[in-house]
Amino acid sequence: MALVGQKAPEFELQAYDPVTDSYTSVKLSDYVPNGDGKFLVVCFYPADFTFV
Repeated sequence: MALVGQKAPEFELQAYDPVTDSYTSVKLSDYVPNGDGKFLVVCFYPADFTFV
């Protein structure tokens, strides 16, 4: 479980890239290599125009 103030667990997921019109794999380590202490905000939301 991820908690505020704690390091995020390593994850890998599929994400849609509208530039290439394809799905790609995204990992936390792609953005924060070696856990060097930088801040990163990750936001997930459902596709636009969906009923929530």
